Amino acid sequence: MKKLEVKPTVISNLAFKSRPGALPGKPIKTNQDSYIIVPKFMNKTHYGFYAVADGHGLYGHLVSRYVKRFLPSTFLKFASIINFLLQEILESELRGKDLHKRRTISKAMKQAFLLTN
Repeated sequence: MKKLEVKPTVISNLAFKSRPGALPGKPIKTNQDSYIIVPKFMNKTHYGFYAVADGHGLYGHLVSRYVKRFLPSTFLKFASIINFLLQEILESELRGKDLHKRRTISKAMKQAFLLTN
């Protein structure tokens, strides 16, 4: 079996920008977006957790703050299975054909998001 050498990607700079939406007749609106930046996610230098919580509606800013606060820790509950599957995908000779593993990762991420609610 051929062993693939995978070099971690390093993010040296990160930027974000957000601005509040607009409502007719209300010139000043609360920015309802929150961002999540967790470098060295799962204590691994080559993993990062980055997300945007795009708030909408009357309480959108509260919801996006809640997601920012709880999504990373909820995601960690699924981290071991995701990490295991990612490692298998990276080491697999069939990188393009491991659809089941990729779907499992996607389901775990979706479950973490739903549990944050």
